[in-house]
Amino acid sequence: MRNRNVALVASHRLSSPLVAPPLSPPAPPVVLRPLPQSLTSYNVFVEFFKHYPELAGNDFYFSGESYAGVLVPTLTAQLLSKRTDANKAIAPWSVKGFALGNDCPGNRVFTCTPYSGWIGTQVALDFRFRHGMISEALYAEINTACEGQVRG
Repeated sequence: MRNRNVALVASHRLSSPLVAPPLSPPAPPVVLRPLPQSLTSYNVFVEFFKHYPELAGNDFYFSGESYAGVLVPTLTAQLLSKRTDANKAIAPWSVKGFALGNDCPGNRVFTCTPYSGWIGTQVALDFRFRHGMISEALYAEINTACEGQVRG
């Protein structure tokens, strides 16, 4: 019997979901444009189920941890806002729920810190720099441009 379970994994270190395990034949790449993360993720799931319609009738849930506390609820809200009578029984619009463990629900600036305002921005900037997501030159340029901002 063929295993119909497929995991779509969203990583907080990547800007788009990954498909695991590899399926064949592979779907053509989805062209992503600069959009809010929830809309980008929405488009990925819509395209995935277009290419694998045999999976669209399965029960569909999301789960995650850490920054998924921001990503999963906003993606789920995006899916539910586009649910219609015509698509409510097929994935991804048929999402039944989600589970979050050790999640970070974010704050006003969508960082996983208790800070907002400039401090939240600084925490997010430091995180990106220390994880190799932005160059030293860009990090210095942003800090110089924001020098003297109220911190608090």
